[in-house]
Amino acid sequence: KENDENYFYGVYDKIYPYEGFFYCNLTYQRKNQFCKKILEIIRTQKIDKEPQLTEFCRSKIAPLKIEYCIFPHYYSLSEEHLKGVANAIYHDTIKQALREPIVIQYDSHPYFQIKPWTYPFGLKADLWLNALAKTPFMSDWSYLITGGGEIGGEKWHYYHGIAAYHYYFPLWKAEEQIAHDALKTFLKHYFLHIHEIPQNARRRLFKYCISIPLKSFISKTLKILKLHALVKKILIQLKLLKKS
Repeated sequence: KENDENYFYGVYDKIYPYEGFFYCNLTYQRKNQFCKKILEIIRTQKIDKEPQLTEFCRSKIAPLKIEYCIFPHYYSLSEEHLKGVANAIYHDTIKQALREPIVIQYDSHPYFQIKPWTYPFGLKADLWLNALAKTPFMSDWSYLITGGGEIGGEKWHYYHGIAAYHYYFPLWKAEEQIAHDALKTFLKHYFLHIHEIPQNARRRLFKYCISIPLKSFISKTLKILKLHALVKKILIQLKLLKKS
């Protein structure tokens, strides 16, 4: 039975609710003409954005426990580390929540998590995908993320771009490891692929994937160091570069 003093429930970060909240006591809502009151608040306070309404109702919003929300940062921490950093609001339920989450909210954090409908390979995305699979919308969504039947189209590039970004720049790796692994992964795929294509295509691939980007990188570096003109002059004298 819900506590009528806190008939709003929201997902909290420490002591502040995220944008939006859930209204859980429908009997109380109907009895007290909740919708009418909220519409009146929106009109009198001139509220036109969700965070404004959340802030106005803040004193009546009780925290949902962590099992109702994917806070991906918690999933990346060891149990020992959790004991020291777990938020006091969630401390008693966090272990069970990590084992048996009841997801009604995915935290959208630029470094730890992307919404599963945007990036279906994120943490606990399977919970959302399994729920989606039981609805008539699964075929529409899968058609959308695979490019809408158009390879190379806008949607195709959008979703492949997200997948490529997280593949080469995974958020759980340190910057030094990313710098090493991204180049290593690219070269590994490049040299595996290079033997499978015709020689003329191989030359073009080398030109556009390695030669041109490398020349551009060297040229920009020399310009930054203000050595571009000097190096160009030396290369022309050595007949390694045309004047044009």
